[in-house]
Amino acid sequence: MKRLYQKLIIKNKRSQRVEKADNKEKMRIQKKTKKEIKWLGMYDLP
Repeated sequence: MKRLYQKLIIKNKRSQRVEKADNKEKMRIQKKTKKEIKWLGMYDLP
């Protein structure tokens, strides 16, 4: 049971790291022009 819990914690930390990277990408996208944002939006996953 403890081992499973540790795995969950590791998974959670990884997802947080991914989220932070995602936010950096969003900031980069915001700096781009509106036209580029529209184009990127087509490939944006929910």
